[in-house]
Amino acid sequence: MGFDIEGRRARLVARHHLAGTAGDPVRAASDVVVLHATDPATVFLSVLARCASVSIEDVARAMYDDRALVRMLAMRRTLFVVPADLVPVVHRAASLDIADQQRKRLVRQLSDIPTEPELPADVDGWLRSLESSVEAALAERGSATAAQLSADEPRLRTALLPTSDKKWDVKRNITTSVLVLMGAEGRMVRSEPRGSWTSRAHTWEPASRWWPQGIPELPDAKARLVEQYLRRFGPATVADVRWWTGWTLGATRKALAALDTVDVGCGLVLADDAVADEPAAPTAALLPA
Repeated sequence: MGFDIEGRRARLVARHHLAGTAGDPVRAASDVVVLHATDPATVFLSVLARCASVSIEDVARAMYDDRALVRMLAMRRTLFVVPADLVPVVHRAASLDIADQQRKRLVRQLSDIPTEPELPADVDGWLRSLESSVEAALAERGSATAAQLSADEPRLRTALLPTSDKKWDVKRNITTSVLVLMGAEGRMVRSEPRGSWTSRAHTWEPASRWWPQGIPELPDAKARLVEQYLRRFGPATVADVRWWTGWTLGATRKALAALDTVDVGCGLVLADDAVADEPAAPTAALLPA
């Protein structure tokens, strides 16, 4: 069995633990690089499908007590749960680019769309002052919801006003946009929800609680992220890698060029991982959306 369809399926079943072979939540996440987390329940269901012996409480403990899994906005401006040892890679390779895009978008909106109250001419300076105040409020509390931070810093409730009569064009506060931006920059972290494991109402904690020395620098982060992807999902085409990362074609090719890869006909694999996996017994796995 080589890198035909059956061989690739066998590789994914084994490496993604689709037969329930992962021993713990961190291993389940690491072996698909990151877990999709836009829907909070998806994280738990993804782990339970891959770990035969864990519970919902085990998954929550890994995320909120052990801090072994971190919820981050990253590739494709999507929310993921990231193994702690991979946080520097994902942060430098993806999250900071997303944060830069989010900041430019928010500054443009605050400059071009009427607000309540009106803002000073230096919108960028105003936003950075607001962020510093939010950081201080969060540090004082230690953990807070968006509503609590808005109470501490009323500027978070600044609203973008409608500019048309379209139904979707409504008055909306900038609270979520600011907190999401600060999270993507690594200044604060989504922590335990208020409610059940399916709740979207997450609290926030200062990033210094998770990384007292800051998130480490990693100059070759993009190449390291692609290396992780190929080891878990390869063979993969350039288009596959580009889609998964959300990068430009140029950035994707540059990251791939930094790695030692082999083209096996249906895609690229790492040169030290070019032997097909042994065939596995048929299995089925029910995964979340």
